[in-house]
Amino acid sequence: MEPVFLTGPSLPPTANDAERRSFLAKHVTAPENPWFARAYVNRIWAKLIGRGFYDPVDNLADYQEHHLAKTHDALAAHFTGTGFDVKDLFRLIVNSDAYA
Repeated sequence: MEPVFLTGPSLPPTANDAERRSFLAKHVTAPENPWFARAYVNRIWAKLIGRGFYDPVDNLADYQEHHLAKTHDALAAHFTGTGFDVKDLFRLIVNSDAYA
């Protein structure tokens, strides 16, 4: 059985380790995949501010209470739009009124 992602893309079973890792990294960080940016932004916000947009930070489920949803969405979109520029994300959060 050939392994595939739930969304359909797959690699041939003959792919080497570097190809598989590269494929996974591209799939996880694809702009069409909103979960990477949302999870990363949530975790960084929690570390810097003291509380994440979701609590606990590892559970972004629909049934969880979502604090400051518009802020979270805006930061995740910005993070994705900058090509996942971590320094820029930190700069944006640290210069915010919420951090001050």
